[in-house]
Amino acid sequence: SWQSVLGCSRKLFDLAGVGVQDRLFFLMPFTGSSGPWIMYEGACSLCCGCGTAGSSEQADHLLMASNFQPTVLVGKPSRLREFAVTAEDVGLNPSAMTVRNLILTGEAASGPLREELERRWGACCFDRYGLTEAGSVAGECSAHRGGLHILEEEFLAEAIDPVTTQPAGDGELGELVLTNFGRTARPIIR
Repeated sequence: SWQSVLGCSRKLFDLAGVGVQDRLFFLMPFTGSSGPWIMYEGACSLCCGCGTAGSSEQADHLLMASNFQPTVLVGKPSRLREFAVTAEDVGLNPSAMTVRNLILTGEAASGPLREELERRWGACCFDRYGLTEAGSVAGECSAHRGGLHILEEEFLAEAIDPVTTQPAGDGELGELVLTNFGRTARPIIR
């Protein structure tokens, strides 16, 4: 089951164009949820260089990032914005750093926030959707930014009416329910 979860994480990094040539810097706490570990181990399985923020001090993060020279930053959109502002406050230009991709996770990013992140970092944003219970479920690719690809070979995704549990009709709002195929030790069934 763990290998299945890591495989899904790896596939979402593949979709975003992350590969062995990249160095990922994770700006997120590694406590409480399995999500950061799933993303970290998924990236490690691509043989990428992976680093973490470690402490909670912004100055430490900037020093680590400047030494590590990441090509990809992974974190909540608000945290990535805060990191860019902190860099600017100490005289660094985030868009002059080596970052080319931002992997957004943990919260939704409005269009204006995505645009601001891309402008500040001079990098492309890639949204990623996952749940502690399911692992990595969907992500953006470089060809279709703005929409998420569900890992269809890993999940059956259905939109249902939450009251009747019947399938939502075409064009109707519904609740997303998932059934996973590879997680045998702790499966999710609809």
